[in-house]
Amino acid sequence: FEFDNDTKYTYYRFDITKNAGEDITQLAEIALSNGVDAPPPPPSPMKSHVGDGPASSYTAKTHVGWTGKKALTYQGTHLEKGRAYSYNKLFDVNIKVTPDTQLSYDIHPEFTDKDQLDYSSTYVSIDLAFTDGTYLSDLGAKDQHRVKLTPQAQGESNTLYPNQWNERVSDIGKVAAGKTIDRILVAYDNPNGPGGFKGSIDDIKIDGHPEQQTYTSPVDSVNI
Repeated sequence: FEFDNDTKYTYYRFDITKNAGEDITQLAEIALSNGVDAPPPPPSPMKSHVGDGPASSYTAKTHVGWTGKKALTYQGTHLEKGRAYSYNKLFDVNIKVTPDTQLSYDIHPEFTDKDQLDYSSTYVSIDLAFTDGTYLSDLGAKDQHRVKLTPQAQGESNTLYPNQWNERVSDIGKVAAGKTIDRILVAYDNPNGPGGFKGSIDDIKIDGHPEQQTYTSPVDSVNI
C-alpha cells in the first residue's frame, strides 16, 4: 500500500474493515518504508515441520523421535534485541475439553551455539486455540512442575533442559472445561534476543480420561 504523508508519527494503526467473511485475521512481517530507502529485510520465520529428531542429545538416541522414527522440528532465528514471538499451527481439530482433560507432550530443545549459552530453544510450548477465540496460554494452565504453560514461562523456569527430552503434562480441564479445541499450535516467545532456536516435539496427546499419575515438584522433594 502506498499513501502520501509529510508528517512524522510515532504510531500507525491498521484498521481492517472487511475480511471476506472469515472469522480470523492474521498479519505478519509488516514493514514501513519512507518510500525512498528500502525497508529492512523481514526476519526469518519460525519453521515447523516433520523432521528426523534431535541432531544432538546427552541422554537419548539422535535422529529419531521420543517413541517413533520422526518428530516435529521447530526452528528459527531471533534477529532483533528484545522480544520476538511466533505461533505456528500444527493441526486443525475439534476436541471437547472435559474437566479431566490432560495435555501432554515431549520436547527436546537444542543448543544452537557452540558455547551452549543460548537457551532460546527452551522458550517454546504447545498452545491451544479454542473456538471461542481464547488460547490456553491466556488461561493460566500449569504443567506438572507448577510452571505456566506459556513459552516465556517455560523458558524462564529453567525446567526445560536442552539436549535432552523433557515431558510436559498439564491438566487443562481445570482451566478450559467446556471449551472446544480448534487448533493445536507450537509457540515461541522470548523477551530477550537475538538468538537461534531449534528443537523437537513428539507424542502430543490430549486425553479426556487420563490415568492418574503423581508428579513430585523439586520444591517438594527431600533427600534423606
